[in-house]
Amino acid sequence: LRYESNRWRLRNEAFDAPPEFTSLSFDRPPVLTPARALLRVGHRVDVPGEAQVAEARILSLHRDRHHRVAMLVLNETSAALLEAMGASPDRTLSDIVQDVARARGVAITPSFIEKLSTLLESMLAKGLLLGSLRAPSR
Repeated sequence: LRYESNRWRLRNEAFDAPPEFTSLSFDRPPVLTPARALLRVGHRVDVPGEAQVAEARILSLHRDRHHRVAMLVLNETSAALLEAMGASPDRTLSDIVQDVARARGVAITPSFIEKLSTLLESMLAKGLLLGSLRAPSR
C-alpha cells in the first residue's frame, strides 16, 4: 500500500521547484528532484526489467522529466548516499560520499568509485539527481 500511495503522490501532487542547478560537480552540493520517495519494502514489488522478487528491497521512486514515476533499486550504501544528499543541502557531494563511506566502513577504492559513477550516471539519466547547486551570483 505504501508503494502504490507513494506512486500516486509522486504522479499527482504538486512539488516545489528545485533550486537553481548546473552540471554535476563533486565540489558543489547535489540537487535532487523534490518529487521523490525512498521506501524500504519487505514484500514483492514488480520492478520493470527484473524477475518478480519477494524480498526486502530499498526503492527510490521519483517523478521523471516526463511526469512518470521512475524507480531505482538501491543497496544500503546507495540508499545512505541518497538520504544524505537529500538531508544535506549545503554539503558538497565529495563530503557526503566521504562521510557515508566512513560511517558504513566502506573503503573508497577504484571499485567503489566505479560503482559510484554508475549510480550517479543512472540517477542523472533518470532525473532523480538534477546536477549541482548553482553558485550564488555576485
